Amino acid sequence: MNLSNAVVLKDYRHLLMYLVQPWPQPPLHLAGIPMTEGAVEHFSDVRHLIITALAITGLALFGAYGIIQYEKKTWQLWKLSGPLKNLLALLIVVGMMIIVDFDDFFIKFHYLAFSNMNWVFSPTSNPIINLFPDDFFAMLFGIWWLFTILLLSLIQWRINRYLSRLI
Repeated sequence: MNLSNAVVLKDYRHLLMYLVQPWPQPPLHLAGIPMTEGAVEHFSDVRHLIITALAITGLALFGAYGIIQYEKKTWQLWKLSGPLKNLLALLIVVGMMIIVDFDDFFIKFHYLAFSNMNWVFSPTSNPIINLFPDDFFAMLFGIWWLFTILLLSLIQWRINRYLSRLI
């Protein structure tokens, strides 16, 4: 692209901040990396998807905390142990299946999540795709998956520890 590393890193940071900041944003424009109108539209769609996922995650964590506190207060915390173990097992199995064939999952996800074909980038007209190789998305998924498994395992461990102290 004949751009300095500083310009590429600045555009990369700008794009990442654009994707996660929940307040209204002007249309995405990068200083050094050219993008087609379709790419700008796709990143807008991705932004909405990420912000929605973050909001749902926040509400789910808040709700889970409330449920755990309520069940603890009513001496019913044991009810959560079985479903949590099942959820963990399901996440482990499904996550491993996705990791084994991540490219196929990634393409199917895009067909389901985006109603247009703006997500198919050509490196010549949208060189931004060179900053996000397939391995980048596989690594992001792996990090999310491990974080989720660890968080749920920690909750399960805390529930088991609390219940063992009662017995």
